[in-house]
Amino acid sequence: MNIPGVECDANYQLNIEDALDCAGREIVVFVDAACDTDGPFVFQRLEADYRIPALTHALPPGGVLAVMRSVFDRSPDVYVLGVKGYEWDEGEGLSAAAEANLGQASSFLADFLRKTAK
Repeated sequence: MNIPGVECDANYQLNIEDALDCAGREIVVFVDAACDTDGPFVFQRLEADYRIPALTHALPPGGVLAVMRSVFDRSPDVYVLGVKGYEWDEGEGLSAAAEANLGQASSFLADFLRKTAK
């Protein structure tokens, strides 16, 4: 998208190190596939989730935010962009409908970031 002030990162799963990286940001957007949205995508502000499982190294986005607040005393604006998907079998690629949803979500995100990025 080549938006000044915007950095991107990709992970298979989130972990505590992501809290350290995100703590230094003003705005964080987690993007993932979603199966429970009515439209092509859903965009919402994220709340901290302090119910972090004790026996795992993976964290949900709300857990990353909770660690940022608890450990680093930082609370950037955090959002989740869920892109509606349709096929969930292992090795399944994007369906045409999911690809269209991704295009709409990407356009929305680019507009949002251009308005908010510094």
